[in-house]
Amino acid sequence: MSDEIIEELWQIKDSIAREHDYDIESLVTHLQTDQHERQHWRNKKENH
Repeated sequence: MSDEIIEELWQIKDSIAREHDYDIESLVTHLQTDQHERQHWRNKKENH
């Protein structure tokens, strides 16, 4: 089972990397933006 989970994670990672043409700066910007949006959503949800 854990092999299936690891395989799925690698597929997701590869998909995100491919979407950003394997450009590290683009990947970092994407992940930071995504993290910021998730934190904002979580904080908004907790305050309501």
